[in-house]
Amino acid sequence: MTLFAVHGITGALAIALMIVHALWATYTYFRGSAQAQERFHTFSTVIWLVWFVPYIIGMLIGIPAIHLRALYAAAASLVVVGVLAVLLFHHKPTSGTHAHSHR
Repeated sequence: MTLFAVHGITGALAIALMIVHALWATYTYFRGSAQAQERFHTFSTVIWLVWFVPYIIGMLIGIPAIHLRALYAAAASLVVVGVLAVLLFHHKPTSGTHAHSHR
């Protein structure tokens, strides 16, 4: 599989997910509860991370000094997105705040 094919497939997936994202955003804006808005926020972050994969692959394609095979470019983009996901979804409770505490 060529680098352009990997970029095209991941890009098409990202566009399809952006359409779903736009529909869900519209629904959540007009009829969503606070819980739906929180779920949308998480979903939106995941969609952004998925979109970032073809973005990084495209960036690597555009750098002439780097001659990466499709597998290496895809792996590099997944590593970057994985690190971003860990940073974005790693929640440490701060002192004085109690998430989900019910009295």
